[in-house]
Amino acid sequence: KTIAEQIKKDDSVINELERIADVVSKNLLPKAQLWTTEKNDFSENGKKEILEYHVKTQKQINRAIVVFSELNLQKAKEMKKKQKKYEELAFELEKHHFERLKENVQPSVKSSKIHLEIINSLQIINAHATNIARSILKNANN
Repeated sequence: KTIAEQIKKDDSVINELERIADVVSKNLLPKAQLWTTEKNDFSENGKKEILEYHVKTQKQINRAIVVFSELNLQKAKEMKKKQKKYEELAFELEKHHFERLKENVQPSVKSSKIHLEIINSLQIINAHATNIARSILKNANN
C-alpha cells in the first residue's frame, strides 16, 4: 500500500483537524467575543508574546497542510522538532507572564486568565497540527 492509501483508511488526520476546529470554535472564538466586549487589554510584552506565538501556530498549521497534501516526510520530521521548541516556548511565555504578575504589571494582572488560556489553546492547536505530521510518518513506516 502507498502512504496515500493508508491515510485514506486512517481517520487520525481528520480527527486532528476536527480537534483544531473544536479549540477554535468552542474555546477561542466564544471567549474572544467575551474578551473584546469586556475591553480587556494585555501588557505590551504580553500582547507581543501572544501574537508571536499565534504566528508560530499558524505556520505549524500551514506545515501540516503541506505535509498532508504533498506527503512530505522531511517537513513532517521538521514539524516534530518545531513542536518540541514550541512547547518550550509556551513554558517560557508562561514564565514571563508570571514574572509580570510578580512585578504587579496591571494589564497582566487584569488579563492573566485570558493570557494563559490563549497560550494554552495555541499550544493545543500546535500539538494537533504536529499529530498530523506524526500520523503521516507512522503511515509511511507501515
